[in-house]
Amino acid sequence: MTARIGLAVIALLIAAPALANDHAWRSFASDRTTVQHANVDSAYAEAIARICDAALAGYQEIYGIHMPERIKARVSLDPQQRLRLWTDGNSSIFLELGSERQLLPPAQSGVFNVYGLCHELGHMAIYRRMPNLMGMPEGVAEGFAHYFGSMVCGHVWDTLGEDAWPVPHNYYEYGGPGRFLRQMRDAEAARSNPESVAAYLLHEIAQRYGREALGKALEAVLATAPRGFELMPRFRDELVKATGDEEVAELFPASLLESRATFEGEPPRLDSLDSFRGLNVKADETGLLLYYDDDTMESKRSIGGGGHIIHFRTPEGKWRLDAAWLFGSRYGTPEPPHEDFSIFVCDAAMNLIAEVRKPYSLFERGPEKWVMMSFEPVEVPTGFHICLSFNPHQTKGIYVATDDSKPSDHSRVGLPYSRVGKLIPDYDWMIRAHITPENEMDLKEVAGEWGRNFAAD
Repeated sequence: MTARIGLAVIALLIAAPALANDHAWRSFASDRTTVQHANVDSAYAEAIARICDAALAGYQEIYGIHMPERIKARVSLDPQQRLRLWTDGNSSIFLELGSERQLLPPAQSGVFNVYGLCHELGHMAIYRRMPNLMGMPEGVAEGFAHYFGSMVCGHVWDTLGEDAWPVPHNYYEYGGPGRFLRQMRDAEAARSNPESVAAYLLHEIAQRYGREALGKALEAVLATAPRGFELMPRFRDELVKATGDEEVAELFPASLLESRATFEGEPPRLDSLDSFRGLNVKADETGLLLYYDDDTMESKRSIGGGGHIIHFRTPEGKWRLDAAWLFGSRYGTPEPPHEDFSIFVCDAAMNLIAEVRKPYSLFERGPEKWVMMSFEPVEVPTGFHICLSFNPHQTKGIYVATDDSKPSDHSRVGLPYSRVGKLIPDYDWMIRAHITPENEMDLKEVAGEWGRNFAAD
């Protein structure tokens, strides 16, 4: 397992919990936590429930951060699975164990289970109040969860003591405030990576202004349902209000306030016609349809934690995007979820131009088909990206069809202001764009002339 700032394993993943036969699952319920467990001794299930109850109370009592009334924890042990701990970002925690040894205290196992539960609740406290994490600066998510998880782990210690875990041990020092404060003692070392920078910021704020002011500011921000790139600037502004001290803004490093996309591999060159080789241009009564596919699907994908990105090019002049088409289908529960997905329109650097929200109910379960998503026209530059983000989980999502007709190299995975993957060499998303001109023109003539620039070899 990888570790950052001394963490055991902490990650937000979109994945189905592993195995353990259905008949092996048992359940234990406490005041605020229901634990389903398979091949794990009941004593650990009861301990996890008690720890989660105490941690939920700690987030609310210490920081005034609103938490779910009830949560679920799903714990399984199987020699064929690797150790993983994660949250769905809403109200569930998942712990997968590969051996009983991983339940032993950190000194024997290297696993900080008590701290890990408090850490995941830190993710939950923030994620569940945000529509998406798009543009959250690197290190913020893990750094915040590390600080809050460590401090709340101390509250669990004060509430339950060393007997909270079936094998008693000092998790205050091994995972709680003791370990955290040792990490923060050397300010230079504490700022050695992005996660540490974010954790140190919260520590410094709490030291100077108190936990109550810190929690009050964060709760005020979360009440606005910020997106990832909005979280830190709003948090800074709310701290100024909560503390009455404008100098608190100076504590925020620029790295925690800047949201910009980083591209794996070569950044996009949307000023070059070569980047759009294979683009088809078709005129209709109102504008031009831009697409790369040949109307046949070879496979389909659902992307968790990111979005389906594809780039397009307009002819010269001013053009507006007024619709996107997607060849796909919905999966999950028979009834569509009562929520929207996002269509992000972005420039060449994946900065957001506009976000359009559309209901999941546009898509049906069953065979994939073309779905048109129209919206108020958005002016776009000559080279632009469309990114579709569905925030999928086990019980809901959209399959986006792919087409492997050549040439490809127009599609990626990612989100605005975030890490964007390399160009996908093997296929393109079956996503199309419809654009309309600002001025009247012979659309068929433009389509013919413009389309010849991108003819495939």
